Amino acid sequence: MGRKEKPMLVGTTHIPTIGELLRRFRNECNLSLIEMAGLTNFSNSHLSNVEVGRTNISFDILMAYEEYLGFAPHEIGAFFLLLHTEIIPINSLFTSVSQIDLNNAVEIARVLDCFPELLKHVAVFIKKTECGLSGYLDSYQPQVADELRRHNRQSLVIFKLNTLLKSQSERDL
Repeated sequence: MGRKEKPMLVGTTHIPTIGELLRRFRNECNLSLIEMAGLTNFSNSHLSNVEVGRTNISFDILMAYEEYLGFAPHEIGAFFLLLHTEIIPINSLFTSVSQIDLNNAVEIARVLDCFPELLKHVAVFIKKTECGLSGYLDSYQPQVADELRRHNRQSLVIFKLNTLLKSQSERDL
């Protein structure tokens, strides 16, 4: 007999991790971890570890959740960005997202989904620079995409974002 899953906190001010967001969407589709594991060919313990944050999410898991939960490619990453940049409220049902914001967030996630952990770093960058999704797409996405294309290393992109953030802060002084 399996453990009872913890429900998402209603009325919380906590911005969900990518794993918590996956669990939220899976629960909204009335799928258990065992059912999701059967669909995706990942073990239910591995998916549980991803959902609670004990294991980093992979591109393959993110794509599997999107496929089996009925999302378009890169949409879960886009919703994560929208939440973390505070463009949509934490308890949003994702129905009131403007099509422009969703399209911009999907375009950003399309480049970052190869390393889902980068989504949070980019969301923090967008929030701190106050550039917005379209500003990020115009000014920074080409550099990030080029860095990933050339080196395919998350750590270098994080370094690049921190360098850009530092230079932005110095210009503001």
